[in-house]
Amino acid sequence: MALLIAAGAALAQSPTTIDSIRVIGNRRIPKETVLARLFTHPGDTYDPISIERDFNSLWNTGYFENLRIEREDTEKGIILDVFVKEKPTIREINYKGLNSITQSDVLDRFKKEKVGLSVESQYDPAKVLRATTILKDMLSEHGHQFATVKLDIKDIPPASVQVNFNIKEGPTVKVGDIKFLGNQHLSGLILRRAMKNLKPIGIPYSLIFENLFPQTFDASKLEEDTERVRQAYRDKGYANAAIEEPRTQIRDEAA
Repeated sequence: MALLIAAGAALAQSPTTIDSIRVIGNRRIPKETVLARLFTHPGDTYDPISIERDFNSLWNTGYFENLRIEREDTEKGIILDVFVKEKPTIREINYKGLNSITQSDVLDRFKKEKVGLSVESQYDPAKVLRATTILKDMLSEHGHQFATVKLDIKDIPPASVQVNFNIKEGPTVKVGDIKFLGNQHLSGLILRRAMKNLKPIGIPYSLIFENLFPQTFDASKLEEDTERVRQAYRDKGYANAAIEEPRTQIRDEAA
């Protein structure tokens, strides 16, 4: 009778059965969280396809910067070792050289654009690069067309980083003059009035000279004003008027 029981146990726990699953390398993320993402469980028959699904399920969480699943054969069955390396935690974010925009404005813009970059979040290079692009866009909107933003990521042992945005804003660019070439049927004054975003020096459009002073140049707004110039021609019946892409030229006032 004892022999039959032993034989039955041996058949039940074959070498192709998952005996246990170990999680190795996790720090912040609990073992239970990792195991909950797996389709494979102890007692299941080893299936390479299921293991591949397990890998994809864990990788798609975005928690890890390195991941592998290894098989260890034992007399009791197969042990699965899930080796993980978590993405580091962001402990500090610095905006060095940022003067024309407040950090509060930057954080509001990050929230609006759903960047997902904040202290205590996991470091994600893609999110940091997107944040860099948005920072440059914001500086451009404030007239700093030549601003540079360089990243400096510093490790903080054992598993954290400091994110530094090193910013050189450069000079503020103003709208100095707007010239139209080839306009025979509509005057430059009419076309300038059609432009809402960018206004040049000394072009008053109202009795109180509300547009006397030059506006900050924003390249992203120039496209909108170019379309308004096209619409001005359409409104006057020139539906086929061709408007080329505008060309900008920087003039150094200090020279």
